[in-house]
Amino acid sequence: MDEMPALDKMIIYLDQLAISQIFKIKTGTYPSEAPHHAFWTEVTNLLQQGVLLQQVLCPASDIHRDESMVFTRGDELTLTHEMLGGDTSFRSSSEIEGDQVWAYLRGFVSGKEPILDLSVDSILDGHRNEWLSRLHISAAMDWTGIAKDVRDRREMSADNMVPLYERWRADPKTSFKSVLKTELESFGSSRVTAYLHFAEMARRGLGSIPNQFVE
Repeated sequence: MDEMPALDKMIIYLDQLAISQIFKIKTGTYPSEAPHHAFWTEVTNLLQQGVLLQQVLCPASDIHRDESMVFTRGDELTLTHEMLGGDTSFRSSSEIEGDQVWAYLRGFVSGKEPILDLSVDSILDGHRNEWLSRLHISAAMDWTGIAKDVRDRREMSADNMVPLYERWRADPKTSFKSVLKTELESFGSSRVTAYLHFAEMARRGLGSIPNQFVE
């Protein structure tokens, strides 16, 4: 039997809006008179064709999971996305971030430039270049117990964006580049503060363990 040709699939990250629109097209719940119906119909068909031709994968992530669980048809929405990702998904965002933090920490300690693995395969669970299986097995989980917490965190994130929006509105001459620079610098310092906080919590926790339980 002839060997199957080698694969080199492209990875496409779909944001939640795209997933929702594709879901509505596939379930027939997107009004045909809506302004962008034709566009999303074409996107849905092209992505599905690309996946079936073994050329494209659109993996899901924990970010998608958190967004989907607050939707009443979240399991169906998740399954729609899974079918575009085959048996491949993104590693958790906290794992990816943690790997990058450790890379920068090792670089800082050694006084060398950090070495980051930016290949897409390094952040995938599963194998990008495997032929699609004939069967897709999905295990659903009831997330309703934590859905409220996810909604609350989402609302808090939206509230945190208000000062940025107000600043931009107050000075329309402010360039996107300067605002982005400020936000990225703030993001970095807040992350460092958070890591130091949790490191101190861990230190105190270890210090409170009785000596007989510490090797």
